[in-house]
Amino acid sequence: MAPVSALAKYKLVFLGDQSVALPVVPVSHSTNLEGLAIIAMELALENVTNTLATVEKLLGDESLDKYVMGCLTDCLELYSDAVWRIVDSVDVFLSGNYEVSRIWMSSVMEAASTCQQGFEEKGEVSPLTEENYNLFQLCGIALCIIHLSTPVTANAIPF
Repeated sequence: MAPVSALAKYKLVFLGDQSVALPVVPVSHSTNLEGLAIIAMELALENVTNTLATVEKLLGDESLDKYVMGCLTDCLELYSDAVWRIVDSVDVFLSGNYEVSRIWMSSVMEAASTCQQGFEEKGEVSPLTEENYNLFQLCGIALCIIHLSTPVTANAIPF
C-alpha cells in the first residue's frame, strides 16, 4: 500500500459511476507554468462535470421541446467525451507531451462551441450559454499556459 504522503498528492474526481485520480497541484505564489496549466485543466474539468449534472437535470424537464432535448443530448455526449479528453490531456501534459495536450484541450474547446451552435442553428436560446462560454474561456487559458510551458527549440524561434 502506498504511503499516505504519496496518496495525498492525488485527488479523486468522480465521473458518474467511475472515478479518476488527478494530481493535486497546490495553488500558491510559487506555482510554475506547468502547475498553472494543470490548475487550468482541473478548472475546465470541474466546469465539465458540473455542466454534465446540469444537462442531466435539464433532460428530465419534460416541458422542453424535442429540438432542445436533442441539442441537450448532443451536449451530453460532447461533454462526456470532454471529461476523458481533459483527464487524458493532464496525463500527457505531465509526461511532457505538450503538443498532444494542446490538441486535446482544443477539442474540448470545440465541444463547448459545438454544443452552443446546436441551439443557435434553429434560433433556440441555449440553457448552457454560460457553461459553454466558461469552458471555452478556461480551455483558452489552459492552451495559453500550455503554449508558454512548451520548451522552445532553436528551430522554433521565429526570428
